[in-house]
Amino acid sequence: KAGADKDMAALRAAKVAHLDGRGEIRGGGHGRAACRIEAWDTAFYSQRILKLEHGVDTEAVRQYFPLDHVVATTLAVYQELLGLTFTELPPGSFPRWHAEVRLFIVHEAGENGARVGHFYLDLHPREGKYGHAAIFHLLKRHGAQTPVDCMLCNLPAPSRDGTPALLRHGDVVTFFHEFGHIMHGLCSAGEANSTSLAKCPRDFVEAPSQMLENWCWQPAVVGRLSRHVETGEPLPAELLASLVGAKNVHASMGIMRQIYLATLDLEIHGASPPADAAGLQSLVDRLRPELTQVANPTGGNMLRSFGHLMNQYSAAYYGYMWAEVISADMFATRFEADCMSKEAGAAYRKQVLAPGGTGKIMAHLTAFLGGREPSQEPFLKARGIL
Repeated sequence: KAGADKDMAALRAAKVAHLDGRGEIRGGGHGRAACRIEAWDTAFYSQRILKLEHGVDTEAVRQYFPLDHVVATTLAVYQELLGLTFTELPPGSFPRWHAEVRLFIVHEAGENGARVGHFYLDLHPREGKYGHAAIFHLLKRHGAQTPVDCMLCNLPAPSRDGTPALLRHGDVVTFFHEFGHIMHGLCSAGEANSTSLAKCPRDFVEAPSQMLENWCWQPAVVGRLSRHVETGEPLPAELLASLVGAKNVHASMGIMRQIYLATLDLEIHGASPPADAAGLQSLVDRLRPELTQVANPTGGNMLRSFGHLMNQYSAAYYGYMWAEVISADMFATRFEADCMSKEAGAAYRKQVLAPGGTGKIMAHLTAFLGGREPSQEPFLKARGIL
């Protein structure tokens, strides 16, 4: 909460300076004091602070992340880390719902070469397509049937004249995260739809992918993921240092937003949920400023687009924050010293991904962490709180 107060003060100061410089504040000191951050201000002034105070120019960074290179390199990193090989099937050799959809077959690396499963990539937006980023299990493991998963994203497509699509660093993180879900689905040893074998608890399911987001901040991996669209050079060390150094800018506000969403979810699914649309509106109008310090716009209600509540996260959205605590400890303990350690990658696959919902997740985590239960300390350090 104290960190969010500081973040909000920084955003407000940036807005006052910006509007003052444009001559748009009336009333001198009184006008400055009355200036507040609205819902539509947060993204704009966050970007402004990143650029002016931390040297992170989002547009300049995009030039180093052409889509095709990011996708190919992400797949290469996952293959190395988890001991797998991916082979793309040629168009026309498999059924697909759109010409842009790609299909890969996954095998164990090395002499074994056993088939692990398949995954589809459907990366670009189009009319009528699901508008978020997510993965879907099309077929589960069952006897000789290996799993088939699909990753849907809405990343920019190359232009018609062949100009490469460029990604923001946040898009790179999203792609890395969602592909982590693909690997979780394919590497799980559970059978079919049995909740005791194939599925892990909802408040853990984000942890493996959240842990893998850390790779997008490691200099050695970013050097591989980045390639300037014109020169082919990797992201310069100075720009990378600025990007990493600004990772936790406004992190406390982000945490409070997640707490707001989780609280909203639990209130709706609690013992005394709102009885009608007016009650839901009143709940949003109360909780948003109470937890995020940003007033809810009149008539605005994010519940109209809160798709997670209709997609197995009902009463479990809090799992995103809890999973971040777990993921930070997994990374700090097993991968921070060497994020491409094949030994750690094999243990992660065997002890975290493969068990699915068998046994107790805490027992698997304790084994992966060397005999102790997860701690919140790595999360607090990673977020700059400790």
